[in-house]
Amino acid sequence: MLGTQPDIAFTVTKLSQFASNPTKEHLGKALYICHYLLGMPDYALVYDRSGNGSLLAYADSEWASDPNTRKSISSYMVKLASAIFSWNMHTQKTVALFSTKAEYMSLSDTSC
Repeated sequence: MLGTQPDIAFTVTKLSQFASNPTKEHLGKALYICHYLLGMPDYALVYDRSGNGSLLAYADSEWASDPNTRKSISSYMVKLASAIFSWNMHTQKTVALFSTKAEYMSLSDTSC
């Protein structure tokens, strides 16, 4: 999932937390992921050699998006010469009281 399908990495990781005691809702979401993958057989990462060599980083956060812990989700993507070489999406370690703080925490993770 991490090397070939980064678009489902976070979802699969979150669902795996409930693997020992899944509910019908969790199984339904797992089936949804399977249907998504069947519908996108040609979806893949493409690396372009014609990039200009610049380094670009994008960061984002979803403030208090985890309904159980109220923690925010951080994500980032780093490109070099039009090719993605690093990406991550994870739940932040602490609760951000404001959306701006969640964004700053995401930027900090990206720069590290």
